[in-house]
Formats: sequence, C-alpha cells, structure tokens
Amino acid sequence: MIDDERRETALSLGNAVQYVHLDVTSEKNWLDVISTIQQKQGRIDALVNNAGTRSGTGILDTDVAEFRRVIEINQIGVFWV
Repeated sequence: MIDDERRETALSLGNAVQYVHLDVTSEKNWLDVISTIQQKQGRIDALVNNAGTRSGTGILDTDVAEFRRVIEINQIGVFWV
C-alpha cells in the first residue's frame, strides 16, 4: 500500500520522477535499483541516500536485534552506495 502511494506521488510529479522501492540494507536490492535506473534513464546524475532510523528506546533498553536493525539501515545502507 505504501509503495502504491509513493508510485502515485511520483506519477503526479511528471515523467522526470520515478519511484523505485529500495531496501537500503540489501546489497542486491541496491544493485537492482541502480541497474533499473541506468536502463531507464541511461545514467544517474545525483543520488540522495537519506535513509535513517533510530531505536524508540534508550540504549540500555534496546535489544540486540533492534540495535542491529538500526546499524543495518544507518550504516550498512550508506556503505552500499
């Protein structure tokens, strides 16, 4: 549903805008998205990698799984690009 809303928003902005779903923690997903953009547009002139998140709790109350999720998004996601 969220992807549908984002696609509709991109369509409403005209042909110069394209929505592509991306899981920033996935190297394969990054490669697929970059390939898709290059195939459709020929090149990438600019890319804004602004994904980020935080835990909803303090560090003492954050479990390892949540801490890893934050690291995957905030650091690994940036690393792939």
